[in-house]
Amino acid sequence: MQAVVGDVRIEMLGRFRVVVGEREITEGDWPARRARELVALLALADGHRLLRDQVIEQLWPHLGAEAGAANLRKAAHHARRTLDDPESIVLRSGRVELFPARRVTTDV
Repeated sequence: MQAVVGDVRIEMLGRFRVVVGEREITEGDWPARRARELVALLALADGHRLLRDQVIEQLWPHLGAEAGAANLRKAAHHARRTLDDPESIVLRSGRVELFPARRVTTDV
């Protein structure tokens, strides 16, 4: 994977679209619905980060902690591949962060 330099813009009003630097990712580019939902959830969060347990509860409320954590890792993997940046979704110290080293803006 090659990291793309630049700001990140996430549009959720109307259609879902992520612009990373000069690269545009539209709804059809996402291989997994939960990866897209993970990015949207974090985009709406204060500081673009949430506690791991909050993310699991929002996206997989019917699963236990272990199964939810496994699904989170899988969704984060798919999101990183789609966004073409290994630092786009960071799982660290019980938190999930969206592009922690970049400026992220949204239309909401």
